[in-house]
Amino acid sequence: MNQTKTPRDKLLLGLGLGILALAVVIAAAVMLINMGAAMLAPLLPTEPAPTLPPLAENPYDPEDFVMQEGYMTLASGEYMLGIDVSEWNGDIDWQAVKDAGVEFVYIRVGGRGWGQAGVMYGDGMAQTYYEGAKEQGLLIGAYFFSQAATPEEAREEALYCLEATAGWEMDLPIVMDWEYISDEGRTNGMTRRQRTDCVLEFCRTVARAGKRGALYTGAEILQQWMYPHELEEIPFWLAMYTTNMDYPYRFAVWQYTGSGRVPGISTDVDMNIMPIK
Repeated sequence: MNQTKTPRDKLLLGLGLGILALAVVIAAAVMLINMGAAMLAPLLPTEPAPTLPPLAENPYDPEDFVMQEGYMTLASGEYMLGIDVSEWNGDIDWQAVKDAGVEFVYIRVGGRGWGQAGVMYGDGMAQTYYEGAKEQGLLIGAYFFSQAATPEEAREEALYCLEATAGWEMDLPIVMDWEYISDEGRTNGMTRRQRTDCVLEFCRTVARAGKRGALYTGAEILQQWMYPHELEEIPFWLAMYTTNMDYPYRFAVWQYTGSGRVPGISTDVDMNIMPIK
């Protein structure tokens, strides 16, 4: 019998060997995947993430808030009109501010740079503003522009506020002002847990000194970048630039514009409304 293989026979033999080798590779890959899945199984979550507790609802309807003569008002209850200021607002005639109906003011005492160095700085007009507002009988609070990336930095910022306001008679909280700055900000990339821990440490440090802390930030930042249910006991100063109050949860103060105009201040100024229950 002739054992000489034809070109056709050689081609069929080569194809058969190739298919066999491919089958061996696939079988080995399946075995490795199954082994890997078995090793990782204990590390994977076995149940869905817990549902966060519900937040206290906003007791007001959107139509309760009405703009009148350039200022936000509350038709369904008592309220106070306020502003917040920093050295960028320049010289202020506090008598004129009071005569315009402003009843409270938050004064910036300092901040932290958003660059990687994160150097803290003071507000050169804070003491002057305090003395002028206090003379006119306005209710006073303080705030610090935070860029704390760790609870230790948040504590440092709170201690700075306490020192800066050591001689002040204040009626309102010391506020941690947490804002998104830019894609290059030093606090970008922080987790919900890290941001929440910074707020908690700031307010706890203030509380240990016998003062009350609060948080200023935007609605989306609070809801999406922090754990709001852990911060419910902390007064929330809502930054939401609109004339339509559609925030569904409880808040203490609403900053409704950054371009308000008030007699006695030559620049645009942040305007706030504080409902009084």
